[in-house]
Amino acid sequence: SRTPKAYISKSTPAEFTPALLRDYPPYLQVQNEDREDLKRWLSTRGLDKQPLILLQPGSKQILGRGGFDPINNDRAWPIERWGKLCDQIQIETPDARLLLIGQPAERQLLEAIQRLSTSRPDIARGLPMRRLLALQERACAMVSIDTGPGHIAAALGIPVLVLFGGQPPEIWRPHSGTSSQVVTLRASPHSKSVADISLLQAVEGWRTLRQSLRT
Repeated sequence: SRTPKAYISKSTPAEFTPALLRDYPPYLQVQNEDREDLKRWLSTRGLDKQPLILLQPGSKQILGRGGFDPINNDRAWPIERWGKLCDQIQIETPDARLLLIGQPAERQLLEAIQRLSTSRPDIARGLPMRRLLALQERACAMVSIDTGPGHIAAALGIPVLVLFGGQPPEIWRPHSGTSSQVVTLRASPHSKSVADISLLQAVEGWRTLRQSLRT
């Protein structure tokens, strides 16, 4: 929680953070053994031939407060909108496979989105951290709430759309060290919840991201 001495600057915090991210962009490297592990994992699930688009609707911040609650939890985007967004993404990228990702505790959330979506996105099961990184490196794009995997995606060079609630994107947005596109979306500068983002806004954010889709 402390800034390393080598990074300490005399600049104001507002000036220092962008300069630090410009000079020291985040970067993650996936090991070859993890890529081989992922190939086997994808092959057994019939996911090895098509472009993959990942969706991360949950996080420990959401489920750690008593469950998925878009009314009282500022990071919970309504399940119905996730389902409809999946359908629209599938319509616009018919050759891609959509994959819902999350921890075992998020299984019910992912299954609820799958049931509500006519496109029936797949659910990723069995994703330890190193396999998750390899999967994200392999994906062509990702849509996420403001949580760790969204930042990982950007650091791995994946085009990513991140939905924000009360946290300002100008401070907390993911950053890419490879010039991959990072699209951040917040309903308004005064928004207090990610649930304030409409389905139309999310679709428009996706369309902005789709311009740089990795296929």
